Amino acid sequence: MRTYLVAFPAFAAADRERIAAIRERHDRLAAKLSPHVTLVFATDVLDPSGLARHAASIDRPAPFACVFRRTRVEHDPFSGESCVFLVPDEGAREIRELHDALYTGPLAGELRTDLPYHPHVTIARCATEADARAVAASLGKVEIVTRIEHLHVLAAADTTFVSADAIAL
Repeated sequence: MRTYLVAFPAFAAADRERIAAIRERHDRLAAKLSPHVTLVFATDVLDPSGLARHAASIDRPAPFACVFRRTRVEHDPFSGESCVFLVPDEGAREIRELHDALYTGPLAGELRTDLPYHPHVTIARCATEADARAVAASLGKVEIVTRIEHLHVLAAADTTFVSADAIAL
């Protein structure tokens, strides 16, 4: 079983519905996992309770606003897909600092230095870059205001994700 640590932004109902509609059409994980920001990627180094203890032990900010105003299309080197990301302006610094703080101690050896970390919420996974760019363009101007209030430990087997713990900011 793999463990992850994510934040589920608190989207307003209209934004949540808009994102859900896009993800239902363009993201195979939409039915399995709510829109999220990944802070710790799949790891076997810590079990869910160990990851929760580690997350609780780091310095964490108070709950913070996160505002998404941009999209970004990026190639996923693992799946070969082109992904559409919502990218935060406000809140990006706090997310990066959380990510960096989490990849210390028992997770220090897990940090991928070959892939830069960019805070984001994936809203589409497309077979081609052109398809991904079309999805991104269909969004028009984006301004989605959310809050990040908790970190969530997820346990995963295949593509089934189970919430194992939550850590308040």
